[in-house]
Amino acid sequence: MKGKFKFWFSIIIVLLMSSCAKESKGGISPLDKNYSVETQSIVEGDITIKYPQIIFLEPNPGQNKVNEMIKEEAGKVMRYYDNSTEGLNLEIDYQIQRQDEEMLSIQYAGVGYVEGAAHPNNLFYTTNVDLQKGNLIRLKDVVEINRDFAEKLIAGKFQMAESAVATKEEILEDLNMFTTEELIERFKNADSLDTIGTDKQSVIFSYFTADSIGISVGVSHATGDHAEFLLGDKD
Repeated sequence: MKGKFKFWFSIIIVLLMSSCAKESKGGISPLDKNYSVETQSIVEGDITIKYPQIIFLEPNPGQNKVNEMIKEEAGKVMRYYDNSTEGLNLEIDYQIQRQDEEMLSIQYAGVGYVEGAAHPNNLFYTTNVDLQKGNLIRLKDVVEINRDFAEKLIAGKFQMAESAVATKEEILEDLNMFTTEELIERFKNADSLDTIGTDKQSVIFSYFTADSIGISVGVSHATGDHAEFLLGDKD
């Protein structure tokens, strides 16, 4: 695999730094590194979806575009329920996994329950924003998702996240339900709620920290509905 895992973070840095060379349309000024994050909410009946908004000390031409995109992506969790609020109780909160001048990586988690359903669902999804370009970053943008990548995961060459309820063995059991080709396709479709209800639907999401890439995969309800593991430069 020629050390692709070791180069992931170099690739991320190169991609983001290249966008800093000149300001892209709709992006954040590369000279403006000072911003804070405040929480706002989408509230409708028994539905509450919390999401972050970036606030700059000085006016920034890209701020509104980025904030609108973050809000829109946060609300797409409603697609799990066909955008219907009838009988739905939904609580979503977020954590920031990476916040700097190049990237904002947001991890959403919560519980959704539809009246009459057998059990609530534990939900997990992410939004990764390239602040310099003003667009979204998906796993396939920074990682070459191919047979080598899939086979490393099947072989268990990853570290479990502390938040995971499922065990590594349970994640491997889930991964081995699919062929290598199916896994490749699922990971290529990661990080999107746009395809819910289609043959391209994927319950795989990624997030970024200072030194690793986190990946969430779907598991059984008994083991939490989702589980996270980490890929670092040594994996």
